[in-house]
Amino acid sequence: QTPHSHSYTTARYPSSGLDKNFCRNPDGDSGVWCYTTDPDTRFELCGVPACGEDCQIGNGSSYRGTVGVTETGKTCQRWDIQTPHSHSYTTARYPSSGLDKNFCRNPDGDSGVWC
Repeated sequence: QTPHSHSYTTARYPSSGLDKNFCRNPDGDSGVWCYTTDPDTRFELCGVPACGEDCQIGNGSSYRGTVGVTETGKTCQRWDIQTPHSHSYTTARYPSSGLDKNFCRNPDGDSGVWC
């Protein structure tokens, strides 16, 4: 923990996503922030834009945007189709999860939206 020692660790805040050097808000501050590598500036708020309609909040369980492509550029499979991959994520089993078309969703409480 250099140049700034602190108590924000994954052990103390296990659900805050404090991995690597990403901006986070483990203490409920006014926005996401990070410790800096500048010895004279302990921390700063990060320039993350406010969330509009098409963004993930928290683990994304409420996400209802229209992104249907993975982070690596693969097109998502439709939720109502069982090919090429069979799965149990159907609107019958997860009626409130917004399993529309091939849009990324989080029906099972994973750490983020997926397809």
